[in-house]
Amino acid sequence: MYNIIGHRKIFFIVSGILCLISITSLSFWGLRQGIDFMGGTLVELEFPETRPSGDEVKEKLDSFDLGEIVAQPTGQKGMILRFKDIDEPTHQNILSTLRENFGEDLEENRFESVGPVIGQELKKKAAWSIALVIVAIILYIAWAF
Repeated sequence: MYNIIGHRKIFFIVSGILCLISITSLSFWGLRQGIDFMGGTLVELEFPETRPSGDEVKEKLDSFDLGEIVAQPTGQKGMILRFKDIDEPTHQNILSTLRENFGEDLEENRFESVGPVIGQELKKKAAWSIALVIVAIILYIAWAF
């Protein structure tokens, strides 16, 4: 049987180093926030025949100035596109451009647009939730031991 208590200093050092690396990496690179926090648009498409590559779709949408476009394939013929927040006329122009290039039977399964105000509100609520959970854990540990 392995003597964990006898080697606790080693485990404390390893845990401390891992925590320090985690905190350092979070402070330098941060977390990659999704569309919910930053604001933006998500469009889920179903192509009529074969799904084009993400690069082909991005190339066709370059003229719209959508910022960084993330194209994620789904299923056999589907694709999810994420980009900056757009208005309804731009949304319709994007759909018509994609239909011209990839077939008139292109189907839009989902369209979600989240504004930056909602994203800021979610960030604030998430931070408060995390702080509340940390306090609750500390109180529980103090009460239990």
